[in-house]
Amino acid sequence: MEGARQVHVAAGSGTYDVWIGFELFAKIGPLLQKDGFKASSLVIITDDTVSRLHGVKVESLKGAVVSSGVCAKEKVLYYEVKGGEKTKTREVKTQVEDFLLQNQCDKKTVLVALGGGVIGDLVGFIAATYYRGIRFIQIPTTFLAMVDSSVGGKTAVNTPYGKNLIGAIKQPCYVFADLDFFSTLDDRNMANGMAEVIKSGLTSLPDLFVACEENAPSYREDKEFLLRVVFEAVKFKADVVMQDENDSGLRNILNFGHSIGHAVELLPANKWLHGECVSVGCVYELMAARALGRCSAELVQRAEKCFQSYKLPTMLNPPFIDVEGAMRNLAMDKKNRGGVIFLIIVEDVGKTSPKLMEPVSNDLVRFLLSPAVLLPAPPSASSSSGCSSSLPPPLLKTDGIVVLPGSKSIANRALLLAAIGEGPCVLENLPACEDIRVMLAALSG
Repeated sequence: MEGARQVHVAAGSGTYDVWIGFELFAKIGPLLQKDGFKASSLVIITDDTVSRLHGVKVESLKGAVVSSGVCAKEKVLYYEVKGGEKTKTREVKTQVEDFLLQNQCDKKTVLVALGGGVIGDLVGFIAATYYRGIRFIQIPTTFLAMVDSSVGGKTAVNTPYGKNLIGAIKQPCYVFADLDFFSTLDDRNMANGMAEVIKSGLTSLPDLFVACEENAPSYREDKEFLLRVVFEAVKFKADVVMQDENDSGLRNILNFGHSIGHAVELLPANKWLHGECVSVGCVYELMAARALGRCSAELVQRAEKCFQSYKLPTMLNPPFIDVEGAMRNLAMDKKNRGGVIFLIIVEDVGKTSPKLMEPVSNDLVRFLLSPAVLLPAPPSASSSSGCSSSLPPPLLKTDGIVVLPGSKSIANRALLLAAIGEGPCVLENLPACEDIRVMLAALSG
C-alpha cells in the first residue's frame, strides 16, 4: 500500500498485517480486492461518536466493500452502540450477537470494529465467540487504540469486579490505522495515546522515549513524528505478542503502569481517561521501584516530566483517590500471585528487571497511594518520665492551611517547619517530584 508503513504480525492463532499511514481509508477497498478477501456478510460496528464525526467515511466504507467485491450490497450491515467505557459489557455484547443472529449472519461473516478501544475490544470478543470464532477487521479511530488495543488480539468486556476480566485472545485479519482520524481528536485524547507510547519507551525503547521528551511542544503538527511513534509502538507490541501471545510471561511488559492505573480507573469517582490513568500508574510504579532501591529518583522525575509535558496527570489528589478502593481493585490484578501484588519493575529508561515482575508489599503501595502523610509530633520539652527532651519547646504555631507557591526548596522548608511546629497544619500544592516524597518519607519515620 503506497505511502503506508506495514507491520507483519505472525501470532500462534493468526497472521495479519497492520497498515499505518495518512490517507489510508480510501485504500482499504482496493487492498481487500487485491487480496481476494470475501465475506458472506460484512457488519460494520461503531459508536455514536464515530458516526457523528465520520458518517461520510462510514458510507464510503460500505460502498468500498461492495465495489471491491467483498460482499453483496444487501449483505453490508451496520450496528451502532453508545460511545464510552460503559458500553463494554456482557449486556451490550449479547445485544450485538442477537442482531447478528436475527440477520442470519453465518460463519463466513466478517465484523468491522470501527472505533476506539471499547469498540475494538467488544467486537473482537464477539468475533471470538460467535459461531466459535469468525473473522474481524480493526479500524481504530483513536490514537490510543492504534498504539494499544487494536494490535495483539486481546479482547474483553468489563465487569463490576474489574476491567477486562472476561474475554479471549482473538487476532484480527487486518488492522488499518489511518492517522487522518487524529484531526478530530482533541489535545486530551491525543495525549491519552501518547501515554502508551511513553510507557513503551520507558520499558523497552529508549530512543523513542527521548523522542517523546524532545517533541512534546509541536508533536500534533509533526506528521513524521506521529507516523514514527505509532509505527514503533505497534512494532514493539507485535514483537512481544509474537513471543508471548497468551500472556504467560513477556507480554506482561505491556502492562507497566496498568496495575495501579487500572486500580485508579475503576474507582467510581474516576474522571480520567485510560491513558491518563496509565500515566499516573507508571509514575507510581516507578516510585515503588525507587522505594525498593531498583531505580533512581532521577528516573522517576524524568518520567514524570515527560508525561507532564503532554499535560498528562502524574499525581493522585484528594478527594478523588479512595486508597482502600484502589487497593481492592489492585487485589484483582491479573499479574498478582498468591494474593501478593506483583509490579513491572523498570530500572532505567528502556531497561526492566531481569525478573520483569517483582513482589511489592501492600503497605508500600498503600503508603504511595495515600494522599497525605501523618507526621509524628516532636517530643515535648519534658517527657512523661520527667527527663528533659533534646528538643526545645516549639516556637511556632502551625495550625491552619498553607498554600505553597510550587517551589521545591520552599516546600521542603515548609515541611520541616510543619513537622517541628505545634498543632495540625495542612500544606497544599506540594510539587509533584521525588524530592518531596523523600522528605515526606523521612519525616514520617
